Amino acid sequence: MKFVFIAFVLFILSLDLFSQKIWIEGYDIIDTKRILYKGDSVTALYQPKGLVFVNRNHFSEYFTGLPDSLPPLPDGKYLLFTFDLETSEANLFHEWYMKDGKRDSLWIIYHNDGSPFEIRQFRNGLREGRQLKMDDSGKVVADYFIKDDFLNGPAFFFDENEVFFARGTFNNGAKTGIWTYSDSPDSLTDFHIIEFYDTLKYSCIRQTFSHDTLKEVTYFRKHSQKTFIDGKRLKPEKSRMPKKKPQPKPDVFKGVRFSDDLSDIDTTSFDAFNKIISYLKNNPETKVELRFHSAYPNENFTPKWILVVDKYLIRQGVDPSRIFLCYYSDKVPIISLEKINKIRNSKKRERLIRKNQRIEYLIIKKG
Repeated sequence: MKFVFIAFVLFILSLDLFSQKIWIEGYDIIDTKRILYKGDSVTALYQPKGLVFVNRNHFSEYFTGLPDSLPPLPDGKYLLFTFDLETSEANLFHEWYMKDGKRDSLWIIYHNDGSPFEIRQFRNGLREGRQLKMDDSGKVVADYFIKDDFLNGPAFFFDENEVFFARGTFNNGAKTGIWTYSDSPDSLTDFHIIEFYDTLKYSCIRQTFSHDTLKEVTYFRKHSQKTFIDGKRLKPEKSRMPKKKPQPKPDVFKGVRFSDDLSDIDTTSFDAFNKIISYLKNNPETKVELRFHSAYPNENFTPKWILVVDKYLIRQGVDPSRIFLCYYSDKVPIISLEKINKIRNSKKRERLIRKNQRIEYLIIKKG
């Protein structure tokens, strides 16, 4: 009888360990469960691989994974896995801790190969402490500290565009003291730049050296600057605002039909995707961004028809790494609800609402 009782208790614990469901609304978590990870009981969340979100209010471009702030979750350790819908392979993506319903301690984001990409320190839901970022080879490309919501203390950055390593100090978010820029992470090379901040007369003085010889000096004030090259002042050029490149507009797949309740896609609509599939096969250097729009706010975290379309393209031979999924819910309608609500005829109103549910595509060319 004693063994039966022990077995029953273990069974109940296993149910709690492997069946706990925790959902984070709006980030397409397809499953959660309790698992054992490095000997600890943790909560694992699963997200479709290659899923991309757009939030123009907070991010200039696309972002994946989960944001800094999360809804209140039970205290403990959490793991976020990316789940390949075709192969059922799961890869660790994020690792973090919750305390008193907020992020706390470390938040680690991983590269696809499992090596750390970013290591962030949190305290009471806010970034606080040392922040690290690594490249694919494991080299540190950013190392800085945050205190009281500002950059504070020593900092190190690698600028990929300028191929420069920058070192200096922040004070309440502003550069202070001496900053150096060089193509070596450890020393000042033949060509390097030294900046002096918080001077009495100028906000910054920048000195540019070539072969240890001072070649250029620029004095910055709040609304002006003066530059001297080999001791001669450079006349300022009239600044011209660069023209913004027009953003490409996506096309809408024609012939896509949905079920009466808009919860699923009619499989007879798959012919609408074949033209793009053929284009991708004939142009292996290109990728495709699929944008999904629903007519109504979707209470399910991953609408079924999104995954169905993704899986169809993969089965037709398109590499998953070339497919980017963006889900906008009902946030970008073709016809606004304000206009639709002015229509008195209910059938016509419903027909206009259905037009907002659509799938768009944008071809991404290399470079």
